[in-house]
Amino acid sequence: MSLTSCNSCMTSSYDLQKWSSKLIEFPHVSTSHRNLMLDILSSIDTHLGPQLLPSSIPPDLAYFENDSTTSQGALDIRLGQKDSTIDFMVGYWTHCEFPSESAFLNFFSDCESPFESEFPSDSVSLPSESVYLNMTTLFAILKPTTDAPHLIVEFIQYHPNSLILIMDLIPRKDLVLHPEYLQIFYEDTLLEKHRQKLEKLPESQPFLSASLYNRSHMSPTAILVRIDCDGDMKEMLRDHVGVVVKDVLRIWLENCVGRREIGEIEREILVRRDNFLKRYPVYMDIADNLPLLFSPEIARRVTDALLKVFRKRVTPGATDDGIAEEHQRQMDRPKRVRRSERLQKQGKRAI
Repeated sequence: MSLTSCNSCMTSSYDLQKWSSKLIEFPHVSTSHRNLMLDILSSIDTHLGPQLLPSSIPPDLAYFENDSTTSQGALDIRLGQKDSTIDFMVGYWTHCEFPSESAFLNFFSDCESPFESEFPSDSVSLPSESVYLNMTTLFAILKPTTDAPHLIVEFIQYHPNSLILIMDLIPRKDLVLHPEYLQIFYEDTLLEKHRQKLEKLPESQPFLSASLYNRSHMSPTAILVRIDCDGDMKEMLRDHVGVVVKDVLRIWLENCVGRREIGEIEREILVRRDNFLKRYPVYMDIADNLPLLFSPEIARRVTDALLKVFRKRVTPGATDDGIAEEHQRQMDRPKRVRRSERLQKQGKRAI
């Protein structure tokens, strides 16, 4: 599929009946941001077609909110057909309103987010009339019948004129030990060119995770940028961010889905790596942070739904590789101690 033909399917008319109706609302982002997310989902549907089963998310997970409705979220999970190389896709958005800037900053101090130390409070003033956090995320996990990269796209917004973009084709092999893998999926596809398009913008600056683990499993061509505009974000999303996101998505759809079947021994190694990549964010990020935005019951239901999918979609005999045990060990320690240790590692002083 050519770039032109792929982009032609991304029109203002969407047929997204196989996705949860709550997910595709994206009610708290701008029109241009919402249209970009719908373009992404529409392109996936057009390219993958019958490879994905329709959404079967329960109503109480398709949309959830806290008692005061200041925090809202939507989740959708679509499984791949039996003969598809797609294992599953997860899409979700969360929106949280904070009563003050200090409450917003306290949330980032308390949460276990790997990106907490990168919040740019020193360079971007929060609007006093509305302090909020919007996150829209999509990730696709492939089966161990192929070693092609997984996909993640995430937007984080806390200010109308600022946006954080995280997008990567997550490698499933060690790129030092397998240089041919690096060449096929990252060099020959010219992913670096697309990363540099955003990096070279005067409004852009690098956005690095505070988690060394997160950095270690991402590719050299991962897009991790924070964009701060003087004016409306609409043109930036339309002329720059949206173009790059669609191009990288096209590369993943054309070069990663449905190719490179592998042998049984190689598959066992791949399964072990995949299980860690899939479950670590749930145990060490989502399970820790959702209770700060929603009730513990909502957080438990969302986490359990994701883990249920992960457990069903792994090769028999695979384990958590100690992730659950490590998560429990960390959670048994007082949050004050964990926060103090994180701040010390980041060179900050606990207050």
